[in-house]
Amino acid sequence: MRVDQSVAWGDFVAMQQALHAQLSAQMQNGSNLSEADYAVLAVLHRRRRIHTRPHELAAELQWEKSRLHRQLVRMESRKLISRREAPELGTRAIEVTVTERGSTAFSTAIARHTAAIDEIVVSTLSDEDLQTLGRISRKLLRGLATKEVASES
Repeated sequence: MRVDQSVAWGDFVAMQQALHAQLSAQMQNGSNLSEADYAVLAVLHRRRRIHTRPHELAAELQWEKSRLHRQLVRMESRKLISRREAPELGTRAIEVTVTERGSTAFSTAIARHTAAIDEIVVSTLSDEDLQTLGRISRKLLRGLATKEVASES
């Protein structure tokens, strides 16, 4: 790796870490949700009218089953989600749903998250910068998807 490439990579990593920390702190301050809580609630919110089983959540979040299980136990104890046996979905099937408390917390969190993104990212970058950021991000995602497919073969 050339020096200029190394510097660009270092800047990218530093930006990701700082942005992640700032967005996480702002979200937690206003909603009392962790990033993991928010991630689970975001998936459940998108799937509001669909029965959501833990393995579907794990796949969408790209989490191990054990991590998801621990997260769901914590969230259920805080009454953000509920789990119930759902025999109509199959033997030993469990269904996960958002509670009213979880829905309210998610609404608060998403409003704060969106405001933080507007403040930190959108107001800092020009429209051209944002288009470039999107183009670079999509290019990297396509490259990662190609590598993922190749590694599965």
